[in-house]
Amino acid sequence: MITIFLTAYGKVFLVRKNGGDDDEKLRLSTKSVAAFPVEYLNEPITDPPSAPETLLLKRLISAGSFGKCYTTIYSNQTYVVKVVPEAKYRPSEVDALISCGRDGHKSIAQYVATYRKGSDIWIVQEYVPGYEVAERIANHEYSFDELKCCDIFKQLIDAVKHIHEKRYIHGDLKMENIIFVDDGMDQIKLVDFGAASYNSKRNKWNDVPRYTIDYAPPEALQHPEYATYSASFDIWCLGATLYSIFMGHTPSIFMDAPIDM
Repeated sequence: MITIFLTAYGKVFLVRKNGGDDDEKLRLSTKSVAAFPVEYLNEPITDPPSAPETLLLKRLISAGSFGKCYTTIYSNQTYVVKVVPEAKYRPSEVDALISCGRDGHKSIAQYVATYRKGSDIWIVQEYVPGYEVAERIANHEYSFDELKCCDIFKQLIDAVKHIHEKRYIHGDLKMENIIFVDDGMDQIKLVDFGAASYNSKRNKWNDVPRYTIDYAPPEALQHPEYATYSASFDIWCLGATLYSIFMGHTPSIFMDAPIDM
């Protein structure tokens, strides 16, 4: 399959060449990608183009074992750049972002482009200025009642449903990956597709690059070499996330005692 981007009448189109007459054409939202030259939106995903010289890293937002996230300003608009060492780059993360975060879903942070910069891969995404749900709870700034928990969870379910319909697994659903769009806390965005995988019967737990233990299902903690990695993983994580939002802490039942499976 070959993925290319075209532009016509001010709109950006994604064309997937399947090698037959059933080529798929999708019109894409231009809200966040309009500032980027079209040539930089052309993906060979496994070999990204060089980053534009004017794309500079600004404020460090977060850092982890798989990369660091910074803000950047491009054409007077703020974006997020995830900087990943090439050795840890997973093309499946960008594949998932293109499929799930390129069509303007209101509860998924929008994907913009992928570049190469020296020995790093830069993944550019929509900037979501609000706070993580986990931050609000950890700082004891807010206590979410049942109605608010339901509102957050409904939006999260809609985002995960969209991901699963695209035949992907998010793989790391948790409070830290849910961000409020603004201080009004009426809308959320799901971020971080670093653990995303295409939903295949061949997926095994040993193929999963990472997950958060506090949210993981039992089969991830015992004998992962025998377990199939499927969309049911996200369903368990949804339940653990709802519990965490409502109770203010993650489930601990699997951390206190070994599991006999």
